[in-house]
Amino acid sequence: MSRVGAFRATLPWTMNVLQHMLLTVCRFFLYLLRPFLSAYHFVLYHMIDGIQKLAARIRGPSGPAGSHGSSRTIRPRYHDRIDVAAFNSALDAKDRELDRRGKTLEEIQGLLEREREGGRKWKDQCESTRAENQQLRARLSEAEGNAKRSAATLSELQRANAHLEKERRITAAMLETRTSELKEAQAFLTKADDVPDSEVLRAVDALNSKIFQTAASIAEAPQFRYGSEDVDAAEHVARKLERDGWLGPHVLSALCSIDHTNDSVLVQTALQASMTMYVRWLAMSWDLGHYDPEGLLHKLYSEVRQRGTYQNGAATSNRLKRPAPVPQSVAGRWRAICRESAKVIAGVGDAEHERHAKKLARLAADVLVACRVSDPPEAVYSTIRKAFASPLREIAERTLDFQQISGEIILSCDLIAVVVVPETVFDPVTMDDEWGDPRASPSAGQVLCTTQLGLTREEKKAEGTQKTLLRKPKVVLRSMLEQL
Repeated sequence: MSRVGAFRATLPWTMNVLQHMLLTVCRFFLYLLRPFLSAYHFVLYHMIDGIQKLAARIRGPSGPAGSHGSSRTIRPRYHDRIDVAAFNSALDAKDRELDRRGKTLEEIQGLLEREREGGRKWKDQCESTRAENQQLRARLSEAEGNAKRSAATLSELQRANAHLEKERRITAAMLETRTSELKEAQAFLTKADDVPDSEVLRAVDALNSKIFQTAASIAEAPQFRYGSEDVDAAEHVARKLERDGWLGPHVLSALCSIDHTNDSVLVQTALQASMTMYVRWLAMSWDLGHYDPEGLLHKLYSEVRQRGTYQNGAATSNRLKRPAPVPQSVAGRWRAICRESAKVIAGVGDAEHERHAKKLARLAADVLVACRVSDPPEAVYSTIRKAFASPLREIAERTLDFQQISGEIILSCDLIAVVVVPETVFDPVTMDDEWGDPRASPSAGQVLCTTQLGLTREEKKAEGTQKTLLRKPKVVLRSMLEQL
């Protein structure tokens, strides 16, 4: 575009040069006509001279007149020569001017040729510039099209980015929620318990040992004399013990009918068995300071545990009837939270130890009354409370400690205190005969009562509940009565 502007700027000067060129051409034509003008002058001169000579002949010769006439003829010739010389001088000047003009014309022609060459170059450059401009316009049009498409793409990307940003915010919020839930759920994840099985077994063994010692001390206490004639009181208490499930009918019948004055082994066995049954109930009880005759908490936890043991096939067939299975970690955490919360609501504290110590004293008094001690029932109870308050309280404390460990601390499994129901057929795989000879073959009699707690570990797996017997319960068989 700048070259075209420069060409337009030189256009007036080019027109002026062309005018000079035209003037020079005209002068050049005059220069070409010069020989013809000289010939014309020569012819004209001789014609005039011939006319003068002809006129002189016509006049004829005369004297002075003739000489006068001759002088008149000579003067015009002189003047004519002067005129011719002046004309020739003027022609020479014109020739010189024409030569100068010719040189100028040549210079102008050279300049014009150069200008033409420059014009052609400018034209070529203009054509090239025009073609380049067309290419640039095409590229500009293409670029504008690309820009429009890019703008459309950018707009689409911005919309997509806004949508993705919205999804990102939603995902971030969900992630934050899930992170919070995960932190809360970490408490329900399966992890190693704070109390190992070996420590729990030592606690169970210590509890069994304390029950044995306390039962022996009460049975051999000199404060109690056997052989009372109040059979009705003994039978009444025996029915109560059987109804509450502390002792079986055979051992109660033997207690009421046998004289224990000289041998208190059966009394000790009955005391040990009844306290073992009570301790087992207390260790596994959900009666956490609340009166719950229907056992709703226990039923609820049983349902939670049952949901965690469904097989794959059962879960598929009962999909519309039963909810999803509950893992052991979740069930264990639910059990711990529920038991802890129930104790907090009930305000359970150290007074709970004393309450259960009194119940153990009442239970021991009932057993002694069934054995036909001579003192009234309340007197027997009062004596036991005074003489054996400390060991009975220790039994209650150890039992409640086991209850807390198995119910609130152990989460990876369920630790079950095990007793054997009276009249059950003896199974040496799952129980030990306390009176049996370890060298002899196990007998196949029926269980009279349980004298020491056993311990079973139950853990829910994907394939079902896995049970492991950690400690066999010790039992006394009915054949023991035959030896008395």
